[in-house]
Amino acid sequence: MILSPYVVQLVRQVNYGPLESKRYFIPTDGTESDFVEVIENDLIQANFQKVNTYKIYKCQGHNKFFGVNIYQKDPINKHH
Repeated sequence: MILSPYVVQLVRQVNYGPLESKRYFIPTDGTESDFVEVIENDLIQANFQKVNTYKIYKCQGHNKFFGVNIYQKDPINKHH
C-alpha cells in the first residue's frame, strides 16, 4: 500500500532504442530526501496515474535518455 501523495518514476533508455529500466520510488516517512523503491503493480493497485510533469535528460556520451516522471493518486484538474 502506498501512502505517499506522489511517486517518482525514473526511466533509462537507449537513444532511439530499447528501454533499459523503469523504476518507481516514493518518499519515506513524509520526507523529501529519502526514497524507497516500489513496483509498478503497487501503483496500479493504488490507482496512481502519470501527470503531465516530467523532465528528460540526454547523455550524448553514452547515447542514452534519462526520464523523470511524476505519478499521483487519483489526479484531477484542480483549475476547474
